[in-house]
Amino acid sequence: MCCVLRKKRRDPSPRRPFPRQFQANDDVRHNGGDHSSSFASGASRTSSSTSSSMASVRNMVFGPATYNFCEISAATGNFDPSRKVGNSVWRGSLGNVSVAISRKQRNTGRFTSEIQLSSLLRSIHVLHHQSVVKLLGACIEGKYLFLVYRFVESANLRDCLRSKHGAHISVLSSWLSRLRVALDVAKGLEYLHHLCSPPLIHKHIGSRNILVSNELRAQIAHVGVSVLTGEVEFRSTKLPEDPKISPDHGMGEIQPENSSSRRLCRSRSIKISGVQGYMPPEYISSGEVSFKYDVFAFGVVLAEILSGQEAMCTTNGGVSDQKVAKRVPLPDLLHSVMTGDDSKIKLRRWMDPLLKDLFPLDDAYMVASIAKACTDPNPVNRPDMVEVGVHLQKLFISAEQFDATVRAHREILTESLQPR
Repeated sequence: MCCVLRKKRRDPSPRRPFPRQFQANDDVRHNGGDHSSSFASGASRTSSSTSSSMASVRNMVFGPATYNFCEISAATGNFDPSRKVGNSVWRGSLGNVSVAISRKQRNTGRFTSEIQLSSLLRSIHVLHHQSVVKLLGACIEGKYLFLVYRFVESANLRDCLRSKHGAHISVLSSWLSRLRVALDVAKGLEYLHHLCSPPLIHKHIGSRNILVSNELRAQIAHVGVSVLTGEVEFRSTKLPEDPKISPDHGMGEIQPENSSSRRLCRSRSIKISGVQGYMPPEYISSGEVSFKYDVFAFGVVLAEILSGQEAMCTTNGGVSDQKVAKRVPLPDLLHSVMTGDDSKIKLRRWMDPLLKDLFPLDDAYMVASIAKACTDPNPVNRPDMVEVGVHLQKLFISAEQFDATVRAHREILTESLQPR
């Protein structure tokens, strides 16, 4: 009896964009490679489902999957425009897994070594929360970083608030659905800021980076991009005292709590990059990025959910008895609405007309107060996401009760209109 040993063919494509010590075994990938070579020739073959499960377990141990550029190109159909689902984002398939591949330009000067980048990638790969899109792996090709996320069948929040098919159409047509999305995003940010180690600043929170599924549940996309691309640099520092929301006064009164260590990012060159409308004043003036950056951006998103308007909205201003359209940050309009004795009256007019007045005004006022506190010009006066999450959770429970009441009244009205 003779045994024939076959020499394993070498893959001509580059296999290790990251240092060897941070890599998983080449046969262990999310795309489900051939694992039969790992077994003795006389052993029975394992089923494909078992192999896939083993690959998943091994990948949990070894960390994020690493891909070469050939795999990324093949997965996206050579970056086929028809597969593009966002700005520099393509839908693809790696093995039997649907993925979203995001291409980002990295700042190579921010990392002293590839080991540092690999360590950051590992930290983000282990994040697991129902409101955060999962990072599966990455590929480095020159100055570009390709981040591979699990694909989510969804639409972004901006398109859900105002459909591309018509300004009179909204997927989120009920008060309950909008509160659910707001709560999901708040819980996702609470997880990133307070429950994962090390804590993470997103820096790109916006209605186009929030995905809403068919079940109308929200997930935060592009988590870790600002860190992995070297857009921001982290260092530990002390920030001023965080505010605490007074439950007796909604969001109108801020009470300081004990100060704690926070993480602050400063840009070496003070290069400002971001989406207009979501950038807080302290970032525009000095390039500082803290957790309060995300809180400000969340407040803008909350204002979008309430009003249906965009972060930079068009309004008419009187100039020489003529109405001239101008672009105004949504927080400015929100603060104007929430100022004065007639703020509730102004708020009702400001709310998205697609809600058709089917919302409890007192609860809407509380949500608007949260958005106002989050978008305070002074970062010290902004609440943290734990406080925001607590208040939104209570308001969501109230929204469920309101929704049940509305449905009950509709059923009664429908029955009364039935022919006898």
